[in-house]
Amino acid sequence: MVVKVSGKIDGKEVIFERAEGDRWNVTVPYDLDGMYVVELTAENDAGNIAYCTKMLLIVDPATLCVRLVPLDYMVGWKLFRKTIK
Repeated sequence: MVVKVSGKIDGKEVIFERAEGDRWNVTVPYDLDGMYVVELTAENDAGNIAYCTKMLLIVDPATLCVRLVPLDYMVGWKLFRKTIK
């Protein structure tokens, strides 16, 4: 069972509070565009820690809908060829 959840939303530390069971509540800092990058760390009662990063929380104030979407990321490599004389 998860006993602690901590994290950042758009780089700001946030506090998660257990609601009931596996539900946790958090106050999300206001953002004009309604899109938030979320980083989470969860710890269970055995001391195991899981970390999840680059999730996108999208809030639509017009419809009051919220979506949590994994953000894809890519690592790019540039190869340089240099001749040493």
